[in-house]
Amino acid sequence: MQQVPMQPQQPWPQQPQQPMQPMAQAAPTPPAAPRGKPLARLPLQIGTSASWNATGAAITLLPAIAITVLPTLVGGAPGLLVSAFVGLTLTAPFIVYAIASLMRARQARASDVLLEADGVSVVGGPMHGRRIAWNELASPYATVQQVTEKRFQLGWLLVGAFLFLLFLGLVALSIAARNFNANIFKVFGTPWKRKDIQFWQLWIVTANGPLMAATTEREIEAQSMQAAADSIVAVASGRRYVEQAPAVAAQVITCPSCGAPAVPEDAPAVPCKFCRQPVPMPAVAQQQAASQKAAHSSRETTRKAVAKLLQQPAASSINIRLAIFTALMFVVWPIAWIIVAPHVIFNGFDALDVPVLVLPVAGVLAWSFLLRAQLADRGALQLLTLGFGALAPRKEGEPARCRRCQGPLPDTDMGGVVECRYCGADNVVGLDLRPMVGPARAEQATLETALQKRSSEKTKWAILSGVAVAGLLLWAAGTAAYLVYVVVEAVSDYSTPTATAPATPTRPPPAATTPPAVTTSAPPAKTAPPAKTTAPPSKTATPPKGTTTPSKK
Repeated sequence: MQQVPMQPQQPWPQQPQQPMQPMAQAAPTPPAAPRGKPLARLPLQIGTSASWNATGAAITLLPAIAITVLPTLVGGAPGLLVSAFVGLTLTAPFIVYAIASLMRARQARASDVLLEADGVSVVGGPMHGRRIAWNELASPYATVQQVTEKRFQLGWLLVGAFLFLLFLGLVALSIAARNFNANIFKVFGTPWKRKDIQFWQLWIVTANGPLMAATTEREIEAQSMQAAADSIVAVASGRRYVEQAPAVAAQVITCPSCGAPAVPEDAPAVPCKFCRQPVPMPAVAQQQAASQKAAHSSRETTRKAVAKLLQQPAASSINIRLAIFTALMFVVWPIAWIIVAPHVIFNGFDALDVPVLVLPVAGVLAWSFLLRAQLADRGALQLLTLGFGALAPRKEGEPARCRRCQGPLPDTDMGGVVECRYCGADNVVGLDLRPMVGPARAEQATLETALQKRSSEKTKWAILSGVAVAGLLLWAAGTAAYLVYVVVEAVSDYSTPTATAPATPTRPPPAATTPPAVTTSAPPAKTAPPAKTTAPPSKTATPPKGTTTPSKK
């Protein structure tokens, strides 16, 4: 049987022999916390909004700038006019969208609010590093506002770009057919209009005015902001107790002497923590306490999982990862351009250049998925904050209260998981100081269901991380294959000689003649002249055979 230490405790405020004296109004102070640890660390922004905004900027900014300046680089002065036309009509909305997305990503980066003994501290987000003392707050202390703003959306921008190109084609056809119709202007225009986007902002109100602590476009982060606002208001206004009725009715055991609540134990009686008088334990309460203690060892896996979630990196560490992955998403574009540029300059644009210029999109999405996988556990920590945080006690010195039945909880370290001895609900102590009980917080009974959701979330992003790795390998392999092709082509062109035509046509030179060989042989010998004949030639020559002589007439 577990023995309760018999140490002197402060008297229960409702003890009859020591009535509570009226106290003057003073600045509220939060309960004491272990040295060096905050009372509670509440995640405001997970970082998912920042990651999606960074992804949208990485996909659109550099390609839009390249498409704008390319005509100038290729065509000189005439190309400058084309660049101006393209920039004003096609790529300007993409550039505006990308710059705005980067600014929103910086504002929506991961952030936590720390409730400390001397005030509120914000880590990450627009108020990174800001510390506000409790006495500097002014009513209403903290509030969450829902705001509507007109913004460009990436999907509609892509549709608008397609319709704009279609519009240019229709204009060209109309001019060629000499039948221009003004109705073709209706083809585009609507997708370029900005759409209404709803988002939430957390404001902390001080004597010098409100300060925006966080902003988000996701509803789950808005719920976390509301939890932080309720916690700040609860501590600043002194309302650190639950005003609503418990979600689950429970017969809370109280001290017969002073009325203080008691935690059930597997013993006939336990000493009161305030007046030290024995508090009898009913048999049902003893059996329930014994069964929960017996099942305590079987839930070691759950406690380890919760402890791991509670030890998640702070918002500052998440923001460092966000900056690194954002830089990697942007750098894939210049790598492709540097590889393709020499081949295009010397050999002209080729069909094989297109895949290399498109593959960086796969690289951007891959780095984005890997970044989002880093935030899965942080989202699970937010789920614990919203759904399983134990309620703060009604009075100073009273134990924390169950989120479902509001019964007193057994003692545990801050951030520890404890099971209610009355209703069996799991509670995480020290995560939330809200005075209200949300529906999701009161309805969930065990941590196993929440951890299963966390497991399925991690599994989903693990699969997407595998897809991301495959995308990175595809981008790297395609880029490497293209680089090998360019190198082989350059080596082949260098090793094959090519004949160059002369600048001006010239008459071919005359063929070279070989001089006659000079001989040194002796001159030919003189021959004797033919001998003279004395017989006179015949007057008539004998004709050859087969011929006839003409007769004289």
